[in-house]
Amino acid sequence: MALDANYPNQAVLPIRFVVVGGGIAGLACAIALRRVGHEVIVLEKSPLEEKKSSGGCRIPPNLSKIFYHWGLEKDLQPISFKSQAVTFQTFEEGEFLGQHVWDQDMLRETRGEFVFTRHADLWTVLYRTAVECGAVIRMGAEVESLDPMTATARLKSGETVQGSVIVGADGVSGVTRGIMLDEDDEEPVSRVNMYSTIIPASEVAKHDTLSSLEKHPLVYIRGKDPILRFIVTAPRMDKKTSESRLQELSSLAGDPGAIQESAMTIEDGAVLAKLFSHLHSEDQISSFLFAYQDLRQPRCNRVARKELADIQYMMLPPSELQEMRNSMMKAKHAAGLNVLAATEDMEESSEWAEIMDVFAYDAEDEADNWWVEWGLLRDRAKACSWGSSWWTT
Repeated sequence: MALDANYPNQAVLPIRFVVVGGGIAGLACAIALRRVGHEVIVLEKSPLEEKKSSGGCRIPPNLSKIFYHWGLEKDLQPISFKSQAVTFQTFEEGEFLGQHVWDQDMLRETRGEFVFTRHADLWTVLYRTAVECGAVIRMGAEVESLDPMTATARLKSGETVQGSVIVGADGVSGVTRGIMLDEDDEEPVSRVNMYSTIIPASEVAKHDTLSSLEKHPLVYIRGKDPILRFIVTAPRMDKKTSESRLQELSSLAGDPGAIQESAMTIEDGAVLAKLFSHLHSEDQISSFLFAYQDLRQPRCNRVARKELADIQYMMLPPSELQEMRNSMMKAKHAAGLNVLAATEDMEESSEWAEIMDVFAYDAEDEADNWWVEWGLLRDRAKACSWGSSWWTT
């Protein structure tokens, strides 16, 4: 691991961050904050031996560029596999519709790569890196309650841990979500199940109704036992009444997951750290937190809307629209084109344009831009109001 790669600006005033949750989001946030000189304590309720997940993890270009900037490219290479293309087929009949092969020139422009890895392997890399960076990671430390006014976490053991800022990285069912949301806020009801997982090919072979899925896996991941990785979207159904192939696949796949889920949470940590790399006074803390929300909320909302639109596009029910979509994809494939690419009589598809927008985004650059456009201006205005003259970077 190259900790000195692209060494960032160091905060003039280091403070303590208490990160609640030691998954990949919490660990990545800890790495980002340690890189800019802050003290970090991570509180994770699960013991070390129980934390690792067995599922798969997507690392799209907007995420891999962050890891590479942190000097983790060599750490990720042995545990990841580059995505070459996306294959489309109908779920009901397994009919092949076409492929979209990633344009390598396009990926180079994003300064990242599209790779797959196992969640457990990525967690191990981030855990090791966070420890080497100097973060304090306490496994088996379950947070029972939080006091946001004093930035204090009370553990189930009765111990209290205090910092200057609390970072919630404990998921949708975590204790920090209850602090942030009003009592009347309800969880949105999901109308789809989206499975993004890795499945041993030997297991798929045992299920006759899944045999067609072997023909066009999205990606093979290296290992002794060949792995098939599928992205399957289907209407939310009770397993007792669902179609047999979905029922068998979901029994193998485990929990549903979103395409950009990991990327969004790690972008969050990268932006937070970039903002707080400029900290030289405690009165900047609230300003940086407001800036964080102003930067991240619109981005997360846009990506969420795009993912929902993609799912709806892939889940078109039997109809003229579905037939048009399938015919268009098959016609492009027959012509040797990518299924999301533009044709001579048609501009680039909106789906592909939006994908490019998501991939090209640089979270750390956005935070730097905010500092140049607004942060420095506020600091200089405050300095003038104090009748003083000083220099910031």
